[in-house]
Amino acid sequence: MIADTSINGYKASIEKHEAQRVIILRELEKHPEGMTRRMLSRATNIETSTISARVNELIKAQVLDEPFRDKCPITNIEVKWLQIRGSDV
Repeated sequence: MIADTSINGYKASIEKHEAQRVIILRELEKHPEGMTRRMLSRATNIETSTISARVNELIKAQVLDEPFRDKCPITNIEVKWLQIRGSDV
């Protein structure tokens, strides 16, 4: 049998992940030209690894695209940029 604390913890993590996805989408809405994962991390104060996990979920759900590669202004490394699907500039 699963303990109530485990169920509550699972539900809380689902809610937190959804909140993080909303934060990411709101930030990307402000930047239709696109952003990198590192830029999103800095703008939202969410760890880059967490940004990557949520972004991968949003790409799989066909909400985000990675339409081009270019240098990240933070790292100066060429990376995939992110945009909300259908928001090509």
